[in-house]
Amino acid sequence: MIILIAIISILAITGLVWLANKGLPVKICPICAGVSGTWLLFTAAILAGADETVLLPPILILMGGSVVGIAYQGERSLRWAARHPLLWKVIVIGVGVSLAFWAANSISIETFSAEIVILGIVSYLFFIKADSPPALENKSVSENVRKLEEEMKNCC
Repeated sequence: MIILIAIISILAITGLVWLANKGLPVKICPICAGVSGTWLLFTAAILAGADETVLLPPILILMGGSVVGIAYQGERSLRWAARHPLLWKVIVIGVGVSLAFWAANSISIETFSAEIVILGIVSYLFFIKADSPPALENKSVSENVRKLEEEMKNCC
């Protein structure tokens, strides 16, 4: 039952962010928001007294998905990460999985607040202040390739 609730939550938040993106100057990845929003809601539910044993497994799975999403999105959004993709992914996965495990196993209002701050910083870096990927800076790239890369950048 909890997995059905998680899926409905992900889809609902994804849909809301997708709609919001139509009017916002900054485009946020809807599925990223759906996944992270769901594990934040589940964490808040535990803080409000919900059964931790039921909610902790989906929180851990969704946090892992967020870590992988951060590794992917960072490679697309940050020049340094695009130039050193394997190193970037090793760092993000190593640090991210460790932090997710720690956060999910020490749920408190302080941890919840830290999660919100970290997600805010990551969102700012990847969706608001994102660097141009190196391929878009290369003047020898044809206009058709540039347009295709721009369309792919806005896929979510």
